[in-house]
Amino acid sequence: MFRNNVSYYFSKSNALNMSILLLFFLITEVIINPIGNFPLNDDWVYGKAVLNLYNNQTFNSDVWGRASMIAHIFYAKLFVSCFGYSYTTLRFSTLLLSLMGVAVFYIMNVECFKISKSKAFFASLLLLYNPLYLNLSNSFMTDVPFLCTAIFGLYFYFHYRNHNNYWFFLLSILFFVWCILIRQLGLSFVLGIFITDIVVTKKIKTTNILFVLLSIAPVFVFEYWYKTKIASNNYPSIFFSKTPQLEAISQFAINFSKRWIHYLTFTGFVLSPVLIPYLYNSIRNRELLKSKASFIISILLFIPVVWSF
Repeated sequence: MFRNNVSYYFSKSNALNMSILLLFFLITEVIINPIGNFPLNDDWVYGKAVLNLYNNQTFNSDVWGRASMIAHIFYAKLFVSCFGYSYTTLRFSTLLLSLMGVAVFYIMNVECFKISKSKAFFASLLLLYNPLYLNLSNSFMTDVPFLCTAIFGLYFYFHYRNHNNYWFFLLSILFFVWCILIRQLGLSFVLGIFITDIVVTKKIKTTNILFVLLSIAPVFVFEYWYKTKIASNNYPSIFFSKTPQLEAISQFAINFSKRWIHYLTFTGFVLSPVLIPYLYNSIRNRELLKSKASFIISILLFIPVVWSF
């Protein structure tokens, strides 16, 4: 099956589309010129943490960000150990994940979602040239690695669902653990998959429970280590929060809602050239009210977006 997948990915049309995506990526980076030993945005926080780990083999809790970020630091340390410490090295570690994220996103659209190759190519271009994605790909911020590891996790989970191969199941868990240990908000992906599986299959399987437990266990261990070894309040713990448990859950829910609204808003903005003509045709052909349930749910979900403005 693996050989069949490899030959499928590198069929002439897929290979051509992925080569063009690679070419666009390289041309864009030549224009941007990401070389320079200086921080961008707030990535000096993560850069300083990597430097401390590289020089002293320890974590400096004084510069610890609000994100879990431990996987982000160890991933970058592999590059720093090979090429030396600089912000150029750190940026290229992000750019590698960024390129792989676009490629896997294309493959996932074609293979898992059965979208035509031309539409998958266009969607991948939209991801690549999304202002946030392109900007933060050229930094050492956690955003792009967080998104890319989530894409990898989703890709392998869809593979597991389609082929019932437990190697794909384990790979999905591995990437979601990586995602959560970059930013703890990755828990929302795991919980979303868990809830969706239950809704679709109308039953709770052992694999559903294993998926959640194995994905969450490493962040629990990390937070226990952080609590016992690092005397700092810079990291907002989920499992060992000093705030009351109900309040901690409420804060997590509010934070998730804010991120969801940001995601929805920016996605709608970037896709507006495509969505506005689609909306016009839907109104013109009176398609909006054909599915009343979907229309009502869409309006309800749109209310917090409007409120956030």
